[in-house]
Amino acid sequence: MSAKVKQLKRQLDEAEEECARLTALKRKVQRELEEQVEHCEVLTHENEQLKSRLRGGAADKQRYVIGISKFTIHSHCSVTAT
Repeated sequence: MSAKVKQLKRQLDEAEEECARLTALKRKVQRELEEQVEHCEVLTHENEQLKSRLRGGAADKQRYVIGISKFTIHSHCSVTAT
């Protein structure tokens, strides 16, 4: 009977060690996931900023073209307002 108890205790210790190992692995994976989510949020924000710049850049370009069209460029690089 004593051998059976020792065997069961050893199995219990092994199971507890495996449980601790899996718990540590779970925490590691959770941290990595949180880091990836944070990184994704940063990239999404940067992407939105770039899209906004592109939209704003198109508007700036359009204003620039409209501004130029108010002037007539003559030969010898002289500019006259129209």
